[in-house]
Amino acid sequence: MSGRLANSYGCLLVDLWQGKADQVVPYDLKKALGTKVQRFAGTNQQDSAEFVNYLLDIIHEDLNRVQKKPYIEMSEE
Repeated sequence: MSGRLANSYGCLLVDLWQGKADQVVPYDLKKALGTKVQRFAGTNQQDSAEFVNYLLDIIHEDLNRVQKKPYIEMSEE
């Protein structure tokens, strides 16, 4: 996602912690997640636990810079 979801999440956190507005609407975050997961693309009510699971998983994938993980064999000792 080229960092779009991570940037949306970062902007949401900044808005929440600055406290300049009485209300903060996470529209950009939901829109960014909806482009990746079709279940969240509309305005239907969804389970918040599923939303958080998808959000954290996609942010993890988005920020992971390892292209090829080396295989490390564990010793039996």
